[in-house]
Amino acid sequence: MDNKNQLVKLWFTKAEHDLMTITNNLVNKSEPLTDICCFHAQQAIEKMLKGALVFFGKHVTKTHDLIYLVNQLHEYIPELQQYNNQYEKLRPRIV
Repeated sequence: MDNKNQLVKLWFTKAEHDLMTITNNLVNKSEPLTDICCFHAQQAIEKMLKGALVFFGKHVTKTHDLIYLVNQLHEYIPELQQYNNQYEKLRPRIV
């Protein structure tokens, strides 16, 4: 397996771990920590998008901005932009 494929697999594996954390939190708790679930949802999406960028040979910028990452993938996966409103809801908010 070449370095590019290893890096894609690493991003996707890390995303899967975030999804497992969400599942564990929701299933194993009588009072799930929803803020933690939202954080890991954002992280899982971010890592999947970054894995896709690597797959398509694009540079991965150090950012947590999902909409920025989706825009970087527009020419390859234009359907992702239909979820921009949902990505915006996952953006961290300072209270």
